[in-house]
Amino acid sequence: MSADDGYRLLQQVAADAFRWRGFAVACRAYAELERLDPDPEYAAGALACVGALTSALCRALAEDGEGSAEAAEAADELADAAGLLRHPSASAEERDAADAVERWLDGLGGGAGRR
Repeated sequence: MSADDGYRLLQQVAADAFRWRGFAVACRAYAELERLDPDPEYAAGALACVGALTSALCRALAEDGEGSAEAAEAADELADAAGLLRHPSASAEERDAADAVERWLDGLGGGAGRR
């Protein structure tokens, strides 16, 4: 597999994972694509994934409660995704989003089951 093939495969993984609601996987793929090519579309993809994961955590908290396994998993995925927004070439928007998510998760005080 050539580097171009790998790059195209990573693009396909990002797009398919997003389409099928695998936002944690999509965020990792978009973050890696952005590392390889600082195209603003990749940053937008990662930010969209963080938004979707935030929504998933809100839903898990509302439906299953703060101590549930679903909420804990959603909080962990969101924390990981927010961390992916922190990289040397991160835009101000990415850093601001990561800060906001981390403050919100800290405000939950572990109540979402964060490990």
